[in-house]
Amino acid sequence: MTTVLQNLTRVSVLLAFVFVSGCTTWKPGDGQEYVDGKRGFALTQSEGWYRSPFRARGFLTYTKDGPDLQYIIVGRKKHKSAFKAIDKESSMSDLPQTLAENYVADIKASLGLDLVEVLDNSPAQVGGFPGFKLEMEYKTESGLRYRERIYGAATKNGFYSIEYRAPVLHYFDRDIAEFERTRNSFKIVPLKAVKR
Repeated sequence: MTTVLQNLTRVSVLLAFVFVSGCTTWKPGDGQEYVDGKRGFALTQSEGWYRSPFRARGFLTYTKDGPDLQYIIVGRKKHKSAFKAIDKESSMSDLPQTLAENYVADIKASLGLDLVEVLDNSPAQVGGFPGFKLEMEYKTESGLRYRERIYGAATKNGFYSIEYRAPVLHYFDRDIAEFERTRNSFKIVPLKAVKR
């Protein structure tokens, strides 16, 4: 568990450095709709938030003050690799409760976070599809408490998730309403073939 948390910290520090240094262009949100045809979703970009030019594991990342302070991650996984760390697939026939349980187990397994406290696990609509809403909390090795709110659903395009993570102290409550506005604007759009 220690090595995984150290690696997560290193990645977060690197992302924060890149964000602050301006080595790459983070695109500012303009309150307009952003369509990602490759991943099959659209949402309204929040003003004052920045979209990462990196597409780590196919996910799109937004932040306001830097990834260690808060971020929104939106992504799609193919059904076959939805819960890779626990070797389980997703399906449109899965109940939202099953998807949520698999999601938590996958996070624990992939990040080595044994002490994840699930604060909320309830049904929710995600882009017009039946899904789940999770709220989880955990501590880093340095003692910093993070909270995450995650919405997820299985669609014909795959498993979608939209996640918000921030430290419990100050940032989570400050930006949760903006996350919910972004989440409410989220919709599934047709996948488009991308030429390579």
